[in-house]
Amino acid sequence: MAVGLLFTSFGSTYAQRARFDDFFSSQATPQALGNGAPPPRGLPTIINTPAAPPPTLQNPIVVGQPNFGTPPNFGPNQNFPIFPRGTLTNPGVGQPVFSNPAQGQAQPNFLPPPQFPRFNSNAPAFQGSNANWQPPNGLTWPQQAWASVRDQFLPRLLERPRARQTYLPGNNGNELNMSDIEIATTLNYPNFLQTNQPLKITPGFIFHWWDGPDSTLFPGFDLPARVYSSYLTLDHVTNPQNNNGIESSLTIGYYSDFDNTSTDAIRITGRFLGWQRLNSYTVAKLGVEYLDRVDVKLLPAFGLTMTPNPDMKLDLYFPRPKLSHRIPNINNFEAWVYVGGEYGGGSWAIDRADGTPDQIDVNDVRSFLGIEWMGPKRVTGFFEFGYVFEREILYRSVPLNKLDLQDTLMIRSGFAF
Repeated sequence: MAVGLLFTSFGSTYAQRARFDDFFSSQATPQALGNGAPPPRGLPTIINTPAAPPPTLQNPIVVGQPNFGTPPNFGPNQNFPIFPRGTLTNPGVGQPVFSNPAQGQAQPNFLPPPQFPRFNSNAPAFQGSNANWQPPNGLTWPQQAWASVRDQFLPRLLERPRARQTYLPGNNGNELNMSDIEIATTLNYPNFLQTNQPLKITPGFIFHWWDGPDSTLFPGFDLPARVYSSYLTLDHVTNPQNNNGIESSLTIGYYSDFDNTSTDAIRITGRFLGWQRLNSYTVAKLGVEYLDRVDVKLLPAFGLTMTPNPDMKLDLYFPRPKLSHRIPNINNFEAWVYVGGEYGGGSWAIDRADGTPDQIDVNDVRSFLGIEWMGPKRVTGFFEFGYVFEREILYRSVPLNKLDLQDTLMIRSGFAF
């Protein structure tokens, strides 16, 4: 299994700082002397003028009191709307609506404070087109974090969860009964390396149950009853609309019976192809596939991928050819039938029956006939019936000593949603 990568990005917004007038704009009022009497000697003459009238209700500036000036205006910042002066009368629904205050009010008319959204990097409030978003009433941070995980992370992580079952019968002599159950999902990281194409990150796990071969008839070819495969695959393809590009895949996995924990259980496999568009429906591919097995390390990879019409797909590609053709829909499910082949099997680190650590290859070639259906909600499924031949097992400790296994049938099915 490999480690998945998750990336998130945070946007920042800045509001202009509001400018205020001077808070203290008062003057001292002179005190007049009564009855026009001359001032005492040595004192300056003060003209007897009538006292200033008290301030009216239309002028909120009171002598000796601070003048708060014009209410703050947040200006043209796209993330915070400009609030007009007045009293909030319809809060919480779309754009706030304000009404003018009653005339004659003795106190200054203050602007209501703006309602800033709680922090959430994925919330619409941090996008210019949804600047007025407000979180639901009573939403606390744990709830908000879970909502983000539920609505953003999980749909991406569980984009294509799927399961697959494979069964190869056989349980006596030089036969090997194999039953596999695989589960996996895919996470897309968009615009990888500025290519406008996603990086597909796929973790998966496979349970393998084995029965055979008969070690009394074939001594030295003992196998454990169970082995396991855990892996992480990274896939990337450059823009398929271009005339040429690169297709790459890297898998890091741990393949073992969990009794043998040596580094032999860690294997790196992959695929690297260059492709060239030959015409509007044909793409040529050339490269290599690295298998990292005891017997087979590297395979050439080449072929053509063709879509001559919407009802036909031809993958004339080694080592996994596949020819598909659309058939009439089945109860609103799009359906395709196909024939194909693949180089199957794998390699695992195991402990032998006597406790000796070793590594074993199980190699085979598989041909199959199948049907695949796709529902309106992207729910897909498939069923395959095939024939398996060129089967063999071999050990790292004695690579020249191979056991040829009997041919068998294959039944494989799976679904994704």
